[in-house]
Amino acid sequence: MSGPSFKRKFFYFCFSLLFFWAQNSHAQLTTVGKEFWFGFMENNGIPPDATDRGVIIITASEQTSGVIEYAGNSVPFNLNQGQQFVYNVNDFDILHRSSGVIENKGVYITSSGNVSVYAFNERFRSADGTVILPLSTLGKDYYITSHFEVMDKQVTYDANVNNESTLLVLAVENDTKIEITPSALTVSGESRNIPYNITLNAGQSYQLKARGDLTGTRVRVVGENVENCKNIAVFGGNKWSSVGNCGGANDNLFQQAYPINTWGTEFFHIPLMGRSSGEMVKVLASADNTAVTVDGNVVANLNAGGFVTLDFEKDQPASIETSKPGSVTVFAKSQECNDPAFSQFTNGDPFMITYSPNQQLLKNITFNALQLPSITNHFVNIVVKTSATGNTLLDGQNIGNQFNPIPGSVDFSFAGVPIAQGVHRLTNSEGLIAYVYGFGYIESYGYAVGASLDNLNFQVEQEYQFEVEGEKVACINAEALWEINPENEVFTYFVWDFGDGSDTKTGKEVSHTYTTTGIYEVKITASISENSCDQQEEIVFIVDAHEIEGEIKGLTSVCPLVEEVTYGFVSSQELSKADWSVEGGEIISEDDLQVTVRWGENNPDAKLTAIPFNTEGCPGKEFILDVSINPVIESQIPVGEVNICFDPEVIWEYSVPNFSTNRTYEWFVDGGEIISAGETGMVEIKWTDAVSTGQVWFKEFSKQDNLCEGESPKLEIEINGLFEAVVSIKEDVFCFGDDSGRIELKVNGGEA
Repeated sequence: MSGPSFKRKFFYFCFSLLFFWAQNSHAQLTTVGKEFWFGFMENNGIPPDATDRGVIIITASEQTSGVIEYAGNSVPFNLNQGQQFVYNVNDFDILHRSSGVIENKGVYITSSGNVSVYAFNERFRSADGTVILPLSTLGKDYYITSHFEVMDKQVTYDANVNNESTLLVLAVENDTKIEITPSALTVSGESRNIPYNITLNAGQSYQLKARGDLTGTRVRVVGENVENCKNIAVFGGNKWSSVGNCGGANDNLFQQAYPINTWGTEFFHIPLMGRSSGEMVKVLASADNTAVTVDGNVVANLNAGGFVTLDFEKDQPASIETSKPGSVTVFAKSQECNDPAFSQFTNGDPFMITYSPNQQLLKNITFNALQLPSITNHFVNIVVKTSATGNTLLDGQNIGNQFNPIPGSVDFSFAGVPIAQGVHRLTNSEGLIAYVYGFGYIESYGYAVGASLDNLNFQVEQEYQFEVEGEKVACINAEALWEINPENEVFTYFVWDFGDGSDTKTGKEVSHTYTTTGIYEVKITASISENSCDQQEEIVFIVDAHEIEGEIKGLTSVCPLVEEVTYGFVSSQELSKADWSVEGGEIISEDDLQVTVRWGENNPDAKLTAIPFNTEGCPGKEFILDVSINPVIESQIPVGEVNICFDPEVIWEYSVPNFSTNRTYEWFVDGGEIISAGETGMVEIKWTDAVSTGQVWFKEFSKQDNLCEGESPKLEIEINGLFEAVVSIKEDVFCFGDDSGRIELKVNGGEA
């Protein structure tokens, strides 16, 4: 059944409110993607009781299907939004065991929809994980954070064997030339601070191990021309290390490195829940003369590849800043670093997480709290803007009341929230940073739930002939002048690929017009010259160029000279306003998506035109509503059910399709009885004939001119007889389990 009261409420609701679930036209470049390459570094496996293996977890942001490929194996997966796929690599030793050897241990994942991928290096009492970066976020130049320490505390095992620091490089394209400059002498003999080259094909991998800290090792792609500039995936960590030099135990460390061009200058350290040990933090510099401050106090000055190690007490949040782009990584300490009086003294072990800079915020992410045999407590640390704490949703629940200000920061607040094992979803419309971790008996894991990975060394702007709101705005069928501004003026050569199949364009400023609706990945390649691979960088971002769909709602047949009619532009998309124009009348008032028109003299060809704008200021095409101005109103056919089952107790509702408060309505019915007919353009009817055809129609009159009226077409109603079913044949079965019985029904009335 339908009723005009519902339709009218919806109509005015559309005028006054915008739909909430609209997509942003500028999407972030994050750890959510459709294509991934990665690998697993060595763990300290001790068979048969403590074997190690790689574990892959895929979490779907939308319905998707895909495949995991490694070592000639292919593993398919199919997921709905929010589901996860966990795969244990048991049929092949996917972990690297050597140093300085090229191997074929890359893992490739492709997916039809957006997913997050997490890799875990799992062994009983030695596990760590990392979020995996999609191909579009990989870079060409990295400095690595790793760890190595010599324990001098007395423990019941030898903590200083099998504790090499590790580094892993993986190619995503063939013939990738890579330069590595180790920061420590490797176990395979590569010298400290002496660069050397290797060449890898797609999926090939190369691990380095050192009995020294590989933090500060530089790994970059090199080549004589731009064709050699290819992206790589890089990882850092440790095979099995203690952290803090305060006792047992050792654990695996595993973290994918972020490209230098995504590094920032402002970070927050948030203490880990469930521990009493405090944390160790490493700050790594990408450029010479980098000053490091903690809560406003200078603690170090670093050159490129240099790092400083900081020690924080339990429950000590801190603000960390670098004068030039840096990387900050937190290390959970070994279990015996806990306070012996702490109730959970035996919980915890080392892991490492690279922090996201405050300039790189996510809007939403689906993540996984890992299921490990020994993990009993899971947590998520969250950083958001103080002004937007109330926008934070965890699994659909608002957790804004759990945030506390970060000392020394007026702009950001933090929360540590206990969570359950399994899949979770975090959202904040103003942005968030978050890290998930867990502790159990001499066990731990930790990783970033995701990361925003925009290139912070370049600013991209666009200019239209009209004002737009926001950055990287793509308006359909409107030419824009796009401009890139590098922080470093050494970059002078820029190649633009707008992702829509058009030819690439060259220059600091280029013009482009999107002519087809779609979501496009824009890639700008910045170089110091047309023929050089040295210092080449890629700037990648997503734009959403969509046409505006909708319609003008309101009366199409109006009375001359007397009627003032309100119209609105209705769309499922989020819009900011509409520009209105009229032929055959005069605009009396307009407000965003609504306009009131006083119509003029008789005119069969009057028009109302709207040009809607989305929230970023992009105009849509013209929408035209044809209007007839005539004292004879062209009434439209009523709205309601036309094929019904007869029931004398049921009341059916019918309504005027375009109700107006400027009109009065008189209803007529044939084959039924009018129960009520109010002033809202709705009538209630009981149909009185069991098997027949009924009719309902109305007349409408202008309140301003009684001579201006119209009569609607008649809505034909098919009334089916009352549904009845009686048993006509009934034959019992002879024996239990056989099919000798039979029952038949005689059915009358109803609707097939």
